[in-house]
Amino acid sequence: MVDESSIRAAAERGDHAEAAALAIKLYGREVLEFLRGVHRHHTDAEDAFAIMTERLWRTMSTFRWEC
Repeated sequence: MVDESSIRAAAERGDHAEAAALAIKLYGREVLEFLRGVHRHHTDAEDAFAIMTERLWRTMSTFRWEC
């Protein structure tokens, strides 16, 4: 089962790719559904989701867990 503690554990051991993958697995569907509700066209929502997930992959190593 994926939860926030498993994401944080992966990040703390330096496996940022795994942490990002787990975050997408846990929150991806909810985020995509939100984007589909905001955007008029599903393709716009999917493009925004792709941008978000790519940014997550690139920046996971800089996340400081202070929020």
